[in-house]
Amino acid sequence: MTVLIVSQHLGAAFHEEQKAFLCKHPEIQIYRTESIENADQVMQNSAADLLVSDMDLPGEDGVQLFSRYQRIQPDLKYVCIV
Repeated sequence: MTVLIVSQHLGAAFHEEQKAFLCKHPEIQIYRTESIENADQVMQNSAADLLVSDMDLPGEDGVQLFSRYQRIQPDLKYVCIV
């Protein structure tokens, strides 16, 4: 499973928890970015199974981002951070 996280609000504590989680679940690959541009590159290079994003992103809200990616990958699941 591949997870794409697009958020400007998750700090170092989340990053440490993410690393601990990955040690227990090596089958899950997580990409984390703060920008839509980098998220677009991730989606082009390796399709995600799950998108986790802030609702409020610069230039595009999380639902718009999900809708755009879902056109490319209809099975994509979405979790919104509000």
